[in-house]
Amino acid sequence: MLHKQLKLLIILPPPLTFSLYLVGALIEFIFIYFLTLTLIRSDKKFLQNLALPILILFSAIYFSQSYTLRQSGCLIDIIALENAHHFMLVLTDKLRRKLFEFSLIFLVFALAFVFAKASSQPVCHSKILKFSGALLLLQVPLSGFLLSLSPAVDLTVKASHLAAPLASAYRFRNRTPDFIKQKVYDTPFPYARLKNIDKPNVFLFFTEGLSARSIGTYNPRFKNVMPNLDEFAKKSLIVENYYNHTAATEKGILGQLTSFYPARTRDFHPEVMQTPEIPENNYRSLAHILEENGYETYFLMASTGVTDNLPNIAKSAGFKNVVGTEELRKLLNSDESGNMSDEDFFKAAKIFLENLPPKKPVFVAFYNLETHAFKDTAENGIKYENGKNRVLNTLANFDFHFGKFFNYFKKSKFSDNSFFFFTTDHAHFFEPPYIELMKNEKDYKPVFVDRIPLFIYAPTIKQPKVLDAKGKNSLALAPTILHYLDIKYAKNHFVGHSLLEKNDPKILNISETGLIFFLTDKIGVHEEKNLPEYIKNDWKKAKDNVMFCIYSDIKGQITEQKERPQKISPSSTTDAKKN
Repeated sequence: MLHKQLKLLIILPPPLTFSLYLVGALIEFIFIYFLTLTLIRSDKKFLQNLALPILILFSAIYFSQSYTLRQSGCLIDIIALENAHHFMLVLTDKLRRKLFEFSLIFLVFALAFVFAKASSQPVCHSKILKFSGALLLLQVPLSGFLLSLSPAVDLTVKASHLAAPLASAYRFRNRTPDFIKQKVYDTPFPYARLKNIDKPNVFLFFTEGLSARSIGTYNPRFKNVMPNLDEFAKKSLIVENYYNHTAATEKGILGQLTSFYPARTRDFHPEVMQTPEIPENNYRSLAHILEENGYETYFLMASTGVTDNLPNIAKSAGFKNVVGTEELRKLLNSDESGNMSDEDFFKAAKIFLENLPPKKPVFVAFYNLETHAFKDTAENGIKYENGKNRVLNTLANFDFHFGKFFNYFKKSKFSDNSFFFFTTDHAHFFEPPYIELMKNEKDYKPVFVDRIPLFIYAPTIKQPKVLDAKGKNSLALAPTILHYLDIKYAKNHFVGHSLLEKNDPKILNISETGLIFFLTDKIGVHEEKNLPEYIKNDWKKAKDNVMFCIYSDIKGQITEQKERPQKISPSSTTDAKKN
């Protein structure tokens, strides 16, 4: 009797397999059942020995999907696969415990497997099928429970897009883009310059994963969370209704610097999807243009480059000097390793700026890390109130150290000859503690696109308090910065337009995350299945043009522009009035 029960155990996935797709789950369970049973009852020993590894494989997949579903509200998708190398960033103690529990489960399976193989008693098919059916029925309330925890789950959306990249590459294989322009903007700079500076220094801060709605300046509910950033905003131009164009970090930063929908990250991971149909790209970025105008370019990052691919991204984006954690820690006389805390990063950034030679104007971009989703501040870090919500903890901790850094900046040699642009790589990821914070926000949707902050600190310019971006996304960043610098003419392939353009080109504001598309406007984020009427006629063409950006080859167009019979703009236009 014991052997029968043990045989029953080993042919079922562990109880952690909470598949929401019940029909698919039933098929999978039956398949696993018959496959395992066939292998166990085989006369060949090597086939019998395959049973346990196959169970481990299926169970590992189910565990990964169920854990991802619980933590993020969605199954593993293209974004997760593209950023699989970020796993170490989110390897929390809780996840380590789960992995340990999972290992114990497999130990039980292994022991059960040994005992079951030693038994010659037949397997009871009817009991197994009844147990499988009961397990499936149990998934109904489990599904409801998971949906209540993670309302981002949408059973109507297909999560598998793995075939789409090759299909899209094939569709666009014979189309040649004509993105190259000689001019960045048309409208004269609209604000009065209180002081003429030939070449102002440019500082650009990319905060890791920050949505506008979690900042008091944009949302009074959070007025006490980031008071220093709110103070910075009071001295800056505040851009409203401004969205991230993509996610996650690598594509978010690269896309903003190049004003282009970046190609799949295969360009920076050559082992991923390198085919003749998907050529490598050569981007023209803000850093390239500023270097040509006499700027020395720097990119400071709090990540090591081991858990992300940011060093290669920064180099591809044209930064002459990429400064990582090893070099920054030397400034602190620290022998620590790994990613830097926000506290250490801001301390090192301050010393770095103090040591910069005064010979050239500088363009310095910053990227912190400690506000990353799934992370909490260290034990000695700043906690918000009772410290129960890790999202609020990381925001409060970042704000405390940013406040110290900005106080230094206002008194530094850069205070009256620089522009400081503060933004983010992308919106905050919809992890459960963040969804809990935003559950009463009527316009919040648990997707990877949202309003993001953009503050422009320019004390030598008489700016208005607020600028309405009207749904434009972060592709507007690079042309806007060049507009502030009066760099009107530069060869570029920018898709976005400066936020200061007087004649709105009426581009369709499309954000793309993992080949899922969203429209953004003053109202909010519109999913593809719920598009407003004014866009429906133009949507397919606009989306195809974004896909064309992602899979197009712009290599070689920087140095030589050829005549082309067909001009294809990635930003479609519409005559319909937008809200």
